[in-house]
Amino acid sequence: VHVEDGAPSHAFGVELDAPTDETTVVIRDEDGDLVRRIELGGRDAGKQEIAWDGLDAEGAPAADGDYTFEIIAHDEEGEDVGATTYTRRRVTGVVFEGGFPRLTFGDDTRASLGEIRRVTDG
Repeated sequence: VHVEDGAPSHAFGVELDAPTDETTVVIRDEDGDLVRRIELGGRDAGKQEIAWDGLDAEGAPAADGDYTFEIIAHDEEGEDVGATTYTRRRVTGVVFEGGFPRLTFGDDTRASLGEIRRVTDG
């Protein structure tokens, strides 16, 4: 997720394999340093949109840059629940690099087709 002027550039979420009793979002900066943990509590199985306000653990706006997020999810017995993360972004173009197509996004980042799970209109 890219942050510019304190605001995340696009939505992100997780698809959970089963209901959870505890779900945590861990956000890290480009150096891998912890920026914030967001406790979501219990969640249903399936797709879950995640809202990040762009603030760090102290409540200050996160610095401009790229951030990663991971999901830690456990069921009521404390067992790990499978979680697949995803982002929703607007495609702004297609480029060819090394003979392979890559989608481009408004923040000048790119993704290979192997990284794309679904493309929708809107």
